[in-house]
Amino acid sequence: MKQEMISYVSTIKDEILSISKYMYANPEKSYEEFKCCDLLSKILLNHGFNVINNYCDTPTAFYGEFGHGHPKICFICHLDASEKDGHSSGHNVTTAISVGAALALSKILNKIDGTVIVLGCPGEYLGGSKLALSKEGAFKDIDATMLIQPYIETMESGTSKAKLPVKIAFDKKCFPPEVLNLNSSLDACLYVFNGFSLLEKSFPKEVALEDLEVKGGDLHSEVKLLLAADKSDTMEMIRKKMKELVTTTSNIFDIPCTFSIYQHPSAELKSNQTLSRIFSHNLKEAGIIDIKEPTQSCLGCSLGCISKDIPCIHPYISIIEDQKITFPSPEFALATQSYYAEKRLLQGVEALAKTAFDLMENQELLLEVRKDQ
Repeated sequence: MKQEMISYVSTIKDEILSISKYMYANPEKSYEEFKCCDLLSKILLNHGFNVINNYCDTPTAFYGEFGHGHPKICFICHLDASEKDGHSSGHNVTTAISVGAALALSKILNKIDGTVIVLGCPGEYLGGSKLALSKEGAFKDIDATMLIQPYIETMESGTSKAKLPVKIAFDKKCFPPEVLNLNSSLDACLYVFNGFSLLEKSFPKEVALEDLEVKGGDLHSEVKLLLAADKSDTMEMIRKKMKELVTTTSNIFDIPCTFSIYQHPSAELKSNQTLSRIFSHNLKEAGIIDIKEPTQSCLGCSLGCISKDIPCIHPYISIIEDQKITFPSPEFALATQSYYAEKRLLQGVEALAKTAFDLMENQELLLEVRKDQ
């Protein structure tokens, strides 16, 4: 049956590659991926999938399903592009691989039990929609979740940083004119930033401030901080201390404030080692031999929000020959359209489909994956 899947991929490879080409030519910003969502939904419907659009009341999220019963294997599609640099992170390749692997599996699912799910997840550049979809129950019945990230190196699925995007706003606009307060909202914001600088000395060494934005003036000002750490528990500790600092500052300056998370936070990714081993074996069978050991990515990974409960992998496949190309970059986006990248894309389709098939065909293997979780 594996050979049947591979043979089928060869007959639809132009359709699979057309997904990457279309998304590259039509980049869409986060939560406005309507063209991409429409294209992928139509492809899945044409291949016999049941498709739900506006999934979990998210306009550009979709849920495609083929097969019956368990195991249920979910492939993730990332739909958005950078507003400035297009598909500089290769979401077009990730999505083409996920859809291609699902189509390959659908060809043999009349012979074995199992369900393949394709989940369209918009808004990855804004923290991703997986956390929100998870809270709506999108992953509650899934046995394993996988996606492949195109990159400058080929690596096993590793770990990632936990990310905390915090927004702090001070607002004097609600004060009546007769209330005298010489402190500005910007004064309060700067006080918070200075206080954070002192607090930072007590944080674990791996905590990093990755982005900072301060804007505003006398009546309204805000600070945005993007923090990274190895563990979500560390992030939660920092969040509590930051909130205490903001509340104290509001009381000192007598200026109303709000403390919020401005996009979905990311938990650290927990890769399932057994699932990763199976995938690496299939990737080598597909012709990609040089696979580096897993590392901790400095990038956030929205898949982390479900990886503690569901077996997940997020491996990397190199799609470049020119080692001068960096990730993410406009040059990387262009590289996704090369013949070399297309070959790697199809090898990724084969490896991902085979990995899902292994779990469906071999219940002992699936049990081993679950035990490793």
